[in-house]
Amino acid sequence: FYQQYPSFSDRVVTFYNRIAEEVVKELPDARLGAYAYSSYREAPLGVSLHPSIVIGFVGLDYFNEETRQVDLKRWDAWTHKAHSLFLRPNAILRMDGLPAIYVTRLAEDIRHCYQTGMTVADFDSLSGHWSTVGLNYYVLAKLLWDPAADEQAIVRDYCEKGFGKAA
Repeated sequence: FYQQYPSFSDRVVTFYNRIAEEVVKELPDARLGAYAYSSYREAPLGVSLHPSIVIGFVGLDYFNEETRQVDLKRWDAWTHKAHSLFLRPNAILRMDGLPAIYVTRLAEDIRHCYQTGMTVADFDSLSGHWSTVGLNYYVLAKLLWDPAADEQAIVRDYCEKGFGKAA
C-alpha cells in the first residue's frame, strides 16, 4: 500500500534541526543555511525550524504562471515556519539565452518576498546573455537594492542609458 506523504520537508527539517542543535552547543551565535528545494520545497507540517537556521527558498518560474503562483504560496507557508528566509530562485537559469523579459513579475515577487520577511537574495546562474535578457539582470539588481523601486522607471533608465535616443 503506497500513500503519498504530504510534506517530505518534515523529515528534512528534523535533520536540519539536529545539526543546528549540535552546532549551537559549540557556536551559540552560529547561523546555518539550508534549502527548501525539490521534494522538500513545501513547508513542514509538524516540525518547527531551529532559530539558527536560515532557509533558502528555491522556486519561482517565469515560464509557467501556475507554477509561479504555487511557489508564491509555498514561500508564504515558509514565512510561518522559518525565523529567517532568503530567496534563491532558478528564475534566471531557465532563459538559456532566449529572449524572455519578465520584469513586472520579477518586481512583484521581489516586493512580495521582501515584505514577507526575505532577508537575503541569491540569484545565481547569471549566464551572461546580456543581449536577450540584460534588462532582467539590470532590473533585478536595482530591485534588490531597493525593492520599492518602480520597475518601469528602471526599464526607462536602462533603455536611455543603453540606447540613448533610440530608447
